[in-house]
Amino acid sequence: MKRNLNKWVAGLSGLVLASSLFSCKDKQTLAGVGNDYYITITPSAPKLRAELDTIAMTCAVRNVDGEDIKDAVVSWSSEDEKIVKVIEGNKIVAVKGGEGKEVAIRASLQNGRYAKVTATVTKKANASGITFFLNEITPVKKYFYMPAGEKRDLLLAVTPAALIAEEEIEWSSQDDVFKVTKKVLDPEKDSDIIKDLPQGAAWYVVEAKPVPLGVYTLNVKLAGKTQSLSVKLGPTLKAAVVNKEIQPQLGLDPSFKSFEKSEAIDILTKHQVEVYADVTPNTQEALDQIKGDVVWEVSGGGGIIEQTDSSIDPSGKFKFVAHVASGSTEGNFKVSCTLQEATVGVIFSVLNFKTIPFEGISFAPSVITGFSVGEHLPIRLLVIPRSSTAVILGELDLEKDVTYSTPGIVELQGNDGVFSLRALATGTTDMTITLRGKSFTLKNITTLASPKSLSIDNSTPNVLMVGDEVDWRAKLLMEGADKPDWTKVHWSIDKNVPLEFVTKNPVGEVVRLKALDLPSNEPVKVEVRAQYGKSDRMDKREMTIVPVQPSATLSNEMYETKQSGIRYSGGLYDIVLKAKDAQQSIPANFRVKVAGSDKFEEGVYTVGNGTEISVRWSIGGGLIKEAESGSISIEKDGSKYKIVVNDLTLDVAGKKIKFTGTVTGLARGK
Repeated sequence: MKRNLNKWVAGLSGLVLASSLFSCKDKQTLAGVGNDYYITITPSAPKLRAELDTIAMTCAVRNVDGEDIKDAVVSWSSEDEKIVKVIEGNKIVAVKGGEGKEVAIRASLQNGRYAKVTATVTKKANASGITFFLNEITPVKKYFYMPAGEKRDLLLAVTPAALIAEEEIEWSSQDDVFKVTKKVLDPEKDSDIIKDLPQGAAWYVVEAKPVPLGVYTLNVKLAGKTQSLSVKLGPTLKAAVVNKEIQPQLGLDPSFKSFEKSEAIDILTKHQVEVYADVTPNTQEALDQIKGDVVWEVSGGGGIIEQTDSSIDPSGKFKFVAHVASGSTEGNFKVSCTLQEATVGVIFSVLNFKTIPFEGISFAPSVITGFSVGEHLPIRLLVIPRSSTAVILGELDLEKDVTYSTPGIVELQGNDGVFSLRALATGTTDMTITLRGKSFTLKNITTLASPKSLSIDNSTPNVLMVGDEVDWRAKLLMEGADKPDWTKVHWSIDKNVPLEFVTKNPVGEVVRLKALDLPSNEPVKVEVRAQYGKSDRMDKREMTIVPVQPSATLSNEMYETKQSGIRYSGGLYDIVLKAKDAQQSIPANFRVKVAGSDKFEEGVYTVGNGTEISVRWSIGGGLIKEAESGSISIEKDGSKYKIVVNDLTLDVAGKKIKFTGTVTGLARGK
């Protein structure tokens, strides 16, 4: 709202006015501009909801040049505070009962002039839709399934979206069977859930009392609308797979999706669609109760469902079967099974197999030699043309259609297009596949003797200190061969463990292993494996990686090293000394620095002020004492270092004490 002289003009951004000449200073004061100024109120037409919205009003007072009037003081008021009232100086709120009414809001200056805008109190919106969801995209269909006496998450979505945060939500159920609470989401742990949450939706936790099984009604009411949800308490689905295909958790897992498997079948043939379900509890009574939740459907004109049945298989899973027959013409049809909230199914492509083109089969690899007894070698059967692969390999009967020039040497194994050769005995043979009257041969498959035994020599050390290396050796005995074939002995360890092969290619009789830094000061066990080719001949042994474990034999007339009283931590060696004539022990941190470094350099060093080496003791975890005199020598001791202490003099409890002895097993500093 803007004002010029005695006329208020609303909705204009400015006016061109003739005015007297003033100095710049006068033009920025109310007295200097006279009546030539504007008052602009923002927002110009505020709308707010009773007891919900708070709007901060602003007012700009400017001269005709658009410059602020610096000494303008604005005060706000409502012409009817029963509809809208002013709080905190410039904020307006709508009062309950003012819905659908309007009121003028004034911005007054200290000279008595004012501008005003009209504020409208809007009516509360009613909910136009309430929907229950299993997850962010899947609505509840007929029933919401859950066990009696347990909890389950439920997603509630409201239209308009703003109502989910503004309105009080009331839950009710017959006989108070259900208790519903809003799910508390942690911004860090549940960030993915919060990110995927649709507008107007919120997660709730439904808890059912341990009541008799059956269907119960849960009601929710907000913003003038009530919606009911049918909750079925009883046996509940945990997972479902079709035809024993691997499938993620379905049912109660809110991330489940419908699953479909495609399969090509011949015309005028019969098939089964088997659905295996994990249900709790898995009793005959539960099966009888849940059968009513199983719905079989067929769509498309290529086949029909002849009958269905159900049972409990030996593993305890519920088995639901549809017996399917394909028609006499080519086409597609889908058989689906809906079990509670999960849908699984098979899409059948009905083909006349006799019309499918077939020119031949090739093998990959095309030459197989050096194949040891007991090994499994992956092999691909390449159908020509490739588009016929599924049908042609689906016709393959490994017992009837595959023959061998010398039986018992190898055997073709596998299904669904994934095959392997298994070596059964030493020798050479041809393998022939015959399909549709055509034969295809893989010649001269040669197998070698298998190892009689493969083991890892257990006389080698299996405890390794960080930084140390060790050679491990395998023992290999062959059947029917004079010399072992070491090129087939492969060594392996898991990834991300504190152990590595120094040998670049860990193949053969001997490999070298090196212990790496530990994630903590605790020992770690690592499994080392040796395997002969792709056979089942293998051995494994554990290697234990331990932290650096120095030992000390420091002593004098008063103290001696306590057994197992030394450990390495961050460059400090904590050595526990005990008095010879008493039970008292004192911990002492032992640190050697050469030329300002923690690294050990071989040599003999004289200790004392101004020397390049210092030896410090922290007595009792408190006062730090530096050695006053004496000498030490640092010597290489295998892959570690040894410190020899000669008359090292320290002040211990006011007494000059000399230490002699050695500290061994020290790793080079980093």
